Amino acid sequence: DSLILIENGIEKAREIEVALLSESGIVSSSVAGEILPGRQWYDYTAKYSCSESKLLIPAPISEELSKEIRSCAKECFSILGGTGFARVDFLLDRDGRYYFSELNTIPGFTDISMFPRLWDATGVSPSEVMNRILKEALRRNSPNIESSVKQ
Repeated sequence: DSLILIENGIEKAREIEVALLSESGIVSSSVAGEILPGRQWYDYTAKYSCSESKLLIPAPISEELSKEIRSCAKECFSILGGTGFARVDFLLDRDGRYYFSELNTIPGFTDISMFPRLWDATGVSPSEVMNRILKEALRRNSPNIESSVKQ
């Protein structure tokens, strides 16, 4: 590759995540959540094997900061051409500044995954999330089939 990206590190960054659903061009966001990894990195082992890893939902941040991060998540999703659903991850430094980390277009959907848990805490059950995802996929790809999808 001829391009590289060099970024400053963020010491003791907190990982804040927001789940998004896009329906007919309208993007909704979940409450924000925070990951407390039980190890130095939130890798496969920390996620699936480390009982010390914790998901804090909602994230213990101010309501104002939560609104800012949720709004920024929607903006990142839109700028990057997101459709359907995603999880947007941010890093939060000690001074309360947040930085976009990544847009996860295929977030986990297991019992321990952040994506369905964020929606559940927002008042949308995992089955309703799945229903909305499927309806949006059908709407975008098969407009004539959408009317036959039942709740």
